[in-house]
Amino acid sequence: MTTVTLYTRTGCHLCGEARALVMRAGRGREMRITEVDIDRDPVLRELYDTRVPVVMVDGESLDWPVSFSHLCATLDTQL
Repeated sequence: MTTVTLYTRTGCHLCGEARALVMRAGRGREMRITEVDIDRDPVLRELYDTRVPVVMVDGESLDWPVSFSHLCATLDTQL
C-alpha cells in the first residue's frame, strides 16, 4: 500500500488545493493518506515553512505545484 503524507498548515489555500488533488489522484488506488500540520512541530516547521504544501509519496518529496499527471505517475511507480 502506498503511503501519502501531505504537509500543510492551517489557512493555506494551496494546501486545500493539494488535498483535493491527492484525493482525486487516490481514487481507485490503494493508498493511506496522512495530513500533517507543520506548525504543530518546530522541526517540521523549520523544514517545510516556505515549501508547503508538500506531498510525500513513500518518502519521495513532491513540492508544490504538482501536476495531476505527475502525482499519478509517481503513485503508479510505487505500486
